[in-house]
Amino acid sequence: ENIYGIAGHDSSNSFKVEINHSHGWSGKPWVAHTLAEVRGNGWTTGLIDPRGVRDAMMQDGNPNGFYVIKFNEVDVIPEFIPFPFGPDANRRIRITLDPMLLSSQDSSINRGSLQNNTKLVVNLFDGGVRDSVWLSLDNSPEQAMVYTVRTDPYVERIYQELLDKDSQIDPPTRSAHIWEYQLPSSLPVGIHRVEVFTEDEFGQQQRGTFSFEVLSN
Repeated sequence: ENIYGIAGHDSSNSFKVEINHSHGWSGKPWVAHTLAEVRGNGWTTGLIDPRGVRDAMMQDGNPNGFYVIKFNEVDVIPEFIPFPFGPDANRRIRITLDPMLLSSQDSSINRGSLQNNTKLVVNLFDGGVRDSVWLSLDNSPEQAMVYTVRTDPYVERIYQELLDKDSQIDPPTRSAHIWEYQLPSSLPVGIHRVEVFTEDEFGQQQRGTFSFEVLSN
């Protein structure tokens, strides 16, 4: 009854699945299976960090990282940890807007005009459909975000930025660890703060924050 599967593969950890009767497994409980990706975008793609190592972000948006697998008798918790370099160092989730705020300045600051149908998008690294993600906007009560399978808008932007350059990455693929929240079209001008809370199928909890300033809408 106590089986845990893990595999390393030249693919995406978005293929992390629950092994059940559709795979020929009739035992109970279903088997949690972790797919530890070993390449993703390729060892030689992406920006170079101060050590001279390529970023090697996965095509589904998962950053370069490693697993610490914790066993307690028949219980297991696989913890994915991003490598301690790069934009996702020491994080477990990535929060971004899609589309980005319109701004007349080329700046890394999230400041500008709110576009129609803007969504807040969360990539829970090594997450999956059995995990839960909630959001609080400007200290409002927490509400569940919507799970969806799509490309990570952050990866889409990086792909366009690096296109035809030495650090070019492969095109983004659909990710199985994305959640969305539709921002209100009437969001007032000013600074807004988002808190994101997550809990995965193993009970691991994460928290992330994101701020942006709306100049007009």
